[in-house]
Amino acid sequence: MQKAAALARAVQADRDAWLQATEERTKDAIKQAKSELATSATARIASGLAPYIDVPAVPLPNARRAEFVAHLRKIIEDSFATTPGDGPPPPPPDKDPDYAERLEYEAPEHKILDTACIACQGECCLQGNKTHAFLTKDTINYVRWSHPDLDPEDMIDMYLSFMPERSVRDSCVYHGEKGCTLNRPIRADICNSFQCAFRKRLAQNYAENPGYGAVVAGIATDHADHPEAGSDYLRVVSMSEEGDVRIHSDLRLPALKPIEKG
Repeated sequence: MQKAAALARAVQADRDAWLQATEERTKDAIKQAKSELATSATARIASGLAPYIDVPAVPLPNARRAEFVAHLRKIIEDSFATTPGDGPPPPPPDKDPDYAERLEYEAPEHKILDTACIACQGECCLQGNKTHAFLTKDTINYVRWSHPDLDPEDMIDMYLSFMPERSVRDSCVYHGEKGCTLNRPIRADICNSFQCAFRKRLAQNYAENPGYGAVVAGIATDHADHPEAGSDYLRVVSMSEEGDVRIHSDLRLPALKPIEKG
C-alpha cells in the first residue's frame, strides 16, 4: 500500500512539474495571441492548454471508408432486425428509460470550447478509428427513437452525409480539420459525454470570463524533450466571441527554462 501511495505521489509530482514547465513556456505565446485577438480587456480573454497531436487531415482511404460503411450497415440492420421500421423503435435502456442523460449530453455547447479541440486537433478522437466512431446498435436504437420516420437506407445516407472530404489521418472518420463533423444528436454517447481535462479547464475559465473569446496553446506532451528555442511543437489558436478562428502560425516556443525546485 505504501509503495502504491509513493508511486501515485511520484506520478502526480511529474504531472505538476510538466504543467509548471508548460505554463511557463507558453505564457508569452498566449499573451501575444490575446493581444492580437483584442486591443483591450486582454486579461478577460479565457485561455488554456491542450495536447497537440500534429496529425494531418487527408482524404479518407477507400478501404477505411468501406470498412466503416460495412460496420454502419451492420448495426443499423441489427437494430431493425430487433424491431421492424413499421413498428415502434426498440425500448430505451433500463439505465436511462427516458433518454434524459442522453438528451442532456447532446445539448449544444458554447462554440468557444472548440478552441481547445482545434488547438489539440482531437487527441481523444484518435480512439474513434478502430471503434468506428464508437457507433453501436444502442446508438442506432436511440436515433430510431428520435427519428422514427427513417428507414435503414435513410439512416445510412444520413450518417454518410456528415463524412468530411478530409479527415485526420488514422483517426475517426468524422474527425475533420476543425473537429467532429457529426451532429451531436446522432453521435455515440461517449462522444457527447466525454470531456478531457483541458477542455473542462477552458470551460471553467470561460465561465469566469465570458464574452471575450479564448486563446488555447496546443503543445506536444513531449515538448520538454525538445528544450531548444523554436521547437515546432506548438499550435496557438484564438477564437473571437463571434466564432472567428485564427491559427497563430507565427508563434514559436521559446527555449525551455529549467524549473527550480524549492
